Amino acid sequence: MKKLVFVGIITIIILVSLATGCTEEDEKDEEEEEEEELPDLGSAPGFTLTSIDKVEFSLSDFEGKVVILDFMATWCGPCKSEMIHLKDVYYNYSESEVQIISIDTDESESDMTLYNFSIDWGEDWIYAIDRTGDVEQDYSISNIPKLVLIDKQGNIRYEKVGITTYEDLSSMIDQLL
Repeated sequence: MKKLVFVGIITIIILVSLATGCTEEDEKDEEEEEEEELPDLGSAPGFTLTSIDKVEFSLSDFEGKVVILDFMATWCGPCKSEMIHLKDVYYNYSESEVQIISIDTDESESDMTLYNFSIDWGEDWIYAIDRTGDVEQDYSISNIPKLVLIDKQGNIRYEKVGITTYEDLSSMIDQLL
């Protein structure tokens, strides 16, 4: 009797695994999903800010490059964690191809506070404070950190609140280069 029950259970397991198992077609679908093109989320709103180095710049200055807008604040723990992934981008991609811009959304912070943050947590990319809140409003920033990835033509291709890993960023950047 035990032997019959055991054979019955094994038979059921085999039938279930055959009915729900992965097929070659499923594997192709998964590969196609990984290679799926990033959506075009519309034109990136233009802006002009002054960096902590006192240099005025506009988003349009970077046309022809992939641009990462990093909306952050110096007191934000997850924003600090995001810097690790942005540093990897900074070190692994040429500045002639990819431009990182960290925009502090806390207009009460000083340029010196942001400068010290860039020394402690970031690297030598552009840092600026959105003193008017206009850029924050144009990009619908309600939580930070928020990354916005802009293609060479100035179109938003990715937005995410929370930490985006280097692996995800590099995969998306590679698609856009």
